[in-house]
Amino acid sequence: MSAIQGIEGVISQLQATAMSARAQDSLPPTDH
Repeated sequence: MSAIQGIEGVISQLQATAMSARAQDSLPPTDH
């Protein structure tokens, strides 16, 4: 079960990263 919890933690981190990336994509590019 600990391995499954670790995988779920990684998935949650990936989802958070994807959400932040979408938020940055919705904003006008400033550093590009």
